[in-house]
Amino acid sequence: MYKGLIRYILIVVFLYVLWSIVLGYFSFLLFILALLLFVFSWLVSLTSMKHTTVSIDIEHHILERQQSFYLSFLRQDQSRFRCGQIIIDYHIEDCLGQSVYQSRLTLYDDISMDRIDFKHSGCYWVMIDKIYCFDILQCLFKKNICSCHEQIYVFPKMIPLQINLSQIASFHQESQEYSPYHKGDDYSELFDLRSYHEGDSLKHIHWKASLKKNELFVKEGSQPIIKKLLLTVDLNQNASYNDKSLDTFYSLCLNLLHRQTPFEIICPQTYHQPAKELISNVSHLQTCLKRILKTPNFSYQDVYQKMNGMSLYVVKGDKIEVIEQ
Repeated sequence: MYKGLIRYILIVVFLYVLWSIVLGYFSFLLFILALLLFVFSWLVSLTSMKHTTVSIDIEHHILERQQSFYLSFLRQDQSRFRCGQIIIDYHIEDCLGQSVYQSRLTLYDDISMDRIDFKHSGCYWVMIDKIYCFDILQCLFKKNICSCHEQIYVFPKMIPLQINLSQIASFHQESQEYSPYHKGDDYSELFDLRSYHEGDSLKHIHWKASLKKNELFVKEGSQPIIKKLLLTVDLNQNASYNDKSLDTFYSLCLNLLHRQTPFEIICPQTYHQPAKELISNVSHLQTCLKRILKTPNFSYQDVYQKMNGMSLYVVKGDKIEVIEQ
C-alpha cells in the first residue's frame, strides 16, 4: 500500500537532483509543482478519506450449497470531493465464529464484486474488518474500521432419497387428535367454514354463523393427524457428514410435505432451547431449518427424554436411525 507514496517520493527526489545539477528554472518549477500537487491531493481527499465507508449488498440471503454467489461492496461517500481507490479486507465466518474465507478487494469506482462458492451448508456472516481509503494520487491512505456485516444461509441440496417413505409412515398409529391443516370427514373437530352450495347436507350447516352473517355457512370437518412421526437431524464437527445429513433431512421433510403427511421436527427455539414443532408448509420448514443451521450444536437428547411413547427418527448421513422409548 506504500508503493504509490514511494514512487511519488522517488519522482520528487529525481526532480530535485535534476534541478541541483542543471540549476535550471524549469526543473525547479517542476519540483515545486510536484510538491504542490502532493499537498493539494492530500487536502482535497482528507475529508473523504475520513468519512468514506463501504456497505455490503446481497441479492439473496438464502442460497443452495455449491451455488455461485456474488458479493457486492458499495462505496458510501457523501463528501464533495471523493477519495481515490479503497482496499477492503473482509472475511466470512460460520455460526461457531470460525473464519472460512478471507479476501482483499480493491474498489476503484462505486461498486466491486467478488465471487464466492460455499461448499458446506450452514449460517454464515460476511464481515468487513477494515478499509484503506487512498487520496487521489494513491500516495497516502487512512485506515478506517468498518462494522458492516450481513448474514447468509446456505441451504442443503435436494437429493433423490434412498429411503422408503411409505415404510416410515406405516410405523405410526393414528392419533385421536385432529389436524388444523387438512380437512376431512370427521365433524367432531371443525376445520373451516364455507358458503353453502346446492347439494350440501343440512346437518352440516353452522347455524350460529349463518344467523350472524345472514347467509348459510357449512362446516368442514377435520381429520386425525399422525402424531408420532417425529424427526431430527444429527450434526457433529464433520462438515461432509453434516452436509449429507442435512441433504437427507431436508429432502425427506419436503417429500413428507408433498405427500401431505403431517410430521414434527426437533429444532432450536428461543434462547436456542430445542423443542418439537409441527411443520405446516415449506415456508415453515425453511424457518425451522434456519434455526438448525444457526445452532448446529443443539442437542435433541434432552427434548426426547421428556416425551413419552414416541418414536424418534434421527437422520444420520444418508440413513435413519429409529429410537424407541
